[in-house]
Amino acid sequence: MQGGLTRRRALLSASALVALGATGQAREVSGLLPWQPGEVWPPEAMAQPGPWLFLTADEAAAIEAIAERMIPTDSLGPGGRDAGCAIFIDRQLAGPYGRRDGWYMQGPFPADRGRGK
Repeated sequence: MQGGLTRRRALLSASALVALGATGQAREVSGLLPWQPGEVWPPEAMAQPGPWLFLTADEAAAIEAIAERMIPTDSLGPGGRDAGCAIFIDRQLAGPYGRRDGWYMQGPFPADRGRGK
């Protein structure tokens, strides 16, 4: 075995550096919490719906209902509908992600592709 840098040694060194760096910036919290409940205020400007770019009105309503069911509004902040989850999904599907711009779908593909070799 050679004494050079191997992949294992490089990963161990990088892990050690990250661990050492993280411990130097840690802060210990004891006793009371360093904040008060309700101290954080929600953002003033919430998501503005505007026209749907990808979804139909019925699809958007269904996604808003699902988002509100999964993330209900409570005393700590807005729910899925008020936070604009459906708007985020609509804008993502209307953009490069929805158009699969990052996918490489042209060949040549290997001859044994999908045969479970």
